[in-house]
Amino acid sequence: MSKILIVEEDREFRLMLRDTLKKEGYHIWEASNGQEALDKYGIESIDLMILDIILAKNCGIKAVVEMRRSHPGIKVIAISNNGMFRPDIYLRIIQNVGIEHAFQRPMDID
Repeated sequence: MSKILIVEEDREFRLMLRDTLKKEGYHIWEASNGQEALDKYGIESIDLMILDIILAKNCGIKAVVEMRRSHPGIKVIAISNNGMFRPDIYLRIIQNVGIEHAFQRPMDID
């Protein structure tokens, strides 16, 4: 069973993702920000991290870079619905840190 860490400040969105992925048989861990993710799961074995790249505490991109130090093979999916930059700027930034996929909210859960 794959272990997925969801890092999302929006509690309702995080719970929706958690419930959807649990129904599919995944083992889910949660954090509300990048720092909490690093503090709670920095040494755990995680297969995939799904995170909002715009986070109040320890931005998502910084969390990815730091998490990859202890988990070099971790796959990452980024989600964002707003930000200071245009979507194409974020796309270039996340590609530079090796984020595999990015989705813009709102998104279709399928």
